[in-house]
Amino acid sequence: MFLLNFFNELMAYGVVGIISTALNIMLYALFSKILAIHYLASTASAFILATVFAYFGNRYFVFKSNQKAILIELILFFSMRLLMGALDFSIMYISVDLLRMNDMIMKVTANSVVIIGNYICSRFIIFKQNTVVKE
Repeated sequence: MFLLNFFNELMAYGVVGIISTALNIMLYALFSKILAIHYLASTASAFILATVFAYFGNRYFVFKSNQKAILIELILFFSMRLLMGALDFSIMYISVDLLRMNDMIMKVTANSVVIIGNYICSRFIIFKQNTVVKE
């Protein structure tokens, strides 16, 4: 039963992740190409909106959180996503600039680390199971 629940959770996490990634790319295209907004502002706007979607997708469909303190969860979620983004940049800088490793291989490696880190942070810090007393 545990393995089935874990598998279902991972599948839901993957679906929410794919949708939020696609949303990020589509919003970036909308802002930068159609609305002609500077690419950095478009990147930031797309990231924020996609992360809000990812938060609610993870909250309701993946981890099924019952916490009443949505704002605290949202702040934790954004904080962890920013931290993982910094980890991504760090891995890329160290491996590509300093160690002269292949950038595409390292991007896949960095993304793998970030995806795992995001899941662990979401599962065990942000959306802790059994944090709400059942009545």
